[in-house]
Amino acid sequence: MVSEKPDYQLYKTIGGYLYDKYGDRFFSTVPDLKSEKFESPLVFMGDYSLQQNTQTKGALVSRASVTIHAYNKAEDQYDMDQLEKVMADLYDYVMKLKKTDNYLVEFDPRYTINSRSFEQEDNIRLVHGTLDVTFRI
Repeated sequence: MVSEKPDYQLYKTIGGYLYDKYGDRFFSTVPDLKSEKFESPLVFMGDYSLQQNTQTKGALVSRASVTIHAYNKAEDQYDMDQLEKVMADLYDYVMKLKKTDNYLVEFDPRYTINSRSFEQEDNIRLVHGTLDVTFRI
């Protein structure tokens, strides 16, 4: 019997990849952006959810979503390029992800959102990349 739901397993699988790839620039929860130094982008896990199961040809299909955030300072084009490289890496990883510990997963581009926004934290202007990715389970 599987003890973890697919959304939580996705959260842990993607979080493990981010920890391995970004080390001390990865946070498992929202960091204090005001106290961070932005020599390079930082990455953290956001929300995760599991949407209703749907019966299809005798199998249950669910959709699990995980949100990944990346921040970098937004002082010049180099900063933007750094964030875009991180976001491209994240997108590439989730597109190729095929399984967690107990579940087969399939990237679903129809419900995936890849966005950027600008934010102001005290005296630093930040660019915020968000990847809200959905998988069919």
